[in-house]
Amino acid sequence: MDITVIATSGQVSIKSGEFDKIYPAGGQLTATAGSSTNGVTVKFGTEIIVNEGHYTRFVDGSGTDLSGTKSGTVTALNAIFDKKILEDFIVKDETSGLTGTTKIRHKEGAGGADRDQGGTLELDLHSASIGLYGSYLKITEDDLNNTSGKNSAYGRLQMYLENAGTPVEVLDMQMTSLVSAPIVDLNTSSLDVSGDVTFSSASGTVTFSGSTSGIAYGDITGTPTIPTNVSDLTNDSGFITGANELDGQILEVFTRSTAFGNGSYEGHVLKYGSDTLISGKFYVYTSTGWTAVDADVEAKTYGLFGMALGTSSATNGLLIRGVHASTAHSSFTAGQLLYISTTEGAITSTAPSATGDFVRIIGYALGSNYIFIDPSQDYIELS
Repeated sequence: MDITVIATSGQVSIKSGEFDKIYPAGGQLTATAGSSTNGVTVKFGTEIIVNEGHYTRFVDGSGTDLSGTKSGTVTALNAIFDKKILEDFIVKDETSGLTGTTKIRHKEGAGGADRDQGGTLELDLHSASIGLYGSYLKITEDDLNNTSGKNSAYGRLQMYLENAGTPVEVLDMQMTSLVSAPIVDLNTSSLDVSGDVTFSSASGTVTFSGSTSGIAYGDITGTPTIPTNVSDLTNDSGFITGANELDGQILEVFTRSTAFGNGSYEGHVLKYGSDTLISGKFYVYTSTGWTAVDADVEAKTYGLFGMALGTSSATNGLLIRGVHASTAHSSFTAGQLLYISTTEGAITSTAPSATGDFVRIIGYALGSNYIFIDPSQDYIELS
């Protein structure tokens, strides 16, 4: 008659047609070779369970012989008896009440350390964690003094990753009594998201505190419209006054979204000084303010150059670099160089040629009543 031996949950079941007994594993169960040629004896302490049983009678749960020899059967039985499944796998906290930690681990590490080479699951009063070495995932309550159960609990999820002996927190998600969604702190050197990222709350904000050089605005869907009215801005009144205009305190940059008309322009506009100007005339900035250009006079040739866009240097300003359209430029041919003229306040496509005149290039003719103002800093005196 077969004797079936099965170890499970820290216990050993030994049964045959004549008996069915259960003993704790890792304790006093032993198997020894009997005095007879094929006999094996099994004891629990001093209690004899099987006396001189034939080695071929010992089988596992499937009915297979434990071994084909007497000595092999003794070795197999003692290996089963020595399995301290609960003792090695579960470390129970013996303190009273709910405090303390219960640990479920692969194996006990050197010196009793947890998470060393074998993973560990730890269960505590207000937390549960699973990990290996210094890497672990931990679920806790934000308020560890909570005594009212889940109706007063604020959950928290933390993730640490081992970093050569110094665990680093890479994720912290927690609820608070002030919000209905978790606050997330993600600490990574890089983040690769292959799918879509959606911000479902219209009131939420996205802040980039580091370099944004790798962020392409065109890759972001649902991007906001750039404000075009002063009333749309809360950061600096007057910073943007139009969809194509960027205003500084003195310098403005203006580009067009509509077709040019007579007297229209785009480019850099300087609003400075308190001089009264003649719209369409050309000026240089001198120690006495804006002065109409004249190639006959050196002081009216060199320096900061611009075209008056109105009658006030402060309000209308001067176009110091950019494109200007006007029927007044109709005499110029596309590609011509433009110079300060010997006629006060004017420019010409013919370079001054008289002795004592000053020659300075201030731009180019684009044709069709357009000129491009791009003044050279250099000038020469004819002799």
